[in-house]
Amino acid sequence: MNNEKTKKITLNEQQLMQMAQKEEAQLQNKQALNERVSHLLSETITAKEILKEVKKNNGKILVSVGATVLIEAQITDNQNCKRALSDNSYKEDSIQETTKWLEKKEEQIKKQLQSIQTDLIKHQKTLSNYVSILKQIESEKNKAIQKAKQSPPTLSK
Repeated sequence: MNNEKTKKITLNEQQLMQMAQKEEAQLQNKQALNERVSHLLSETITAKEILKEVKKNNGKILVSVGATVLIEAQITDNQNCKRALSDNSYKEDSIQETTKWLEKKEEQIKKQLQSIQTDLIKHQKTLSNYVSILKQIESEKNKAIQKAKQSPPTLSK
């Protein structure tokens, strides 16, 4: 026999609505984070692929200057590159080492993205449950109103 005590929590409609709103805000935050991390993953993969191409193409590369315009550029050093450490500092490293670093970064980002997506699913399910309960409450209210309209008024003495 299970000796654990279960607590029964009673919430009014307003409290449930507030919980749903809070859950929706968390869901929106997770969606925004998911977008940013997905963009970071895309940039990481692109950088890694470009560095691989630099080694193959004798230093020639197409560079986007924006607005779908590309120019061909000649890279004078196709063995080394610089990575930004902060806004004002760079680290010079070989393209091979930087590619390895990008591969590790890609794996870390993928794990982070997977975690975010798991959280997103959890928040979506929770919000869906709140919305379902609120719809049931609304339905019960409507039934009570309809029942009250159909029953004749009573007089009390």
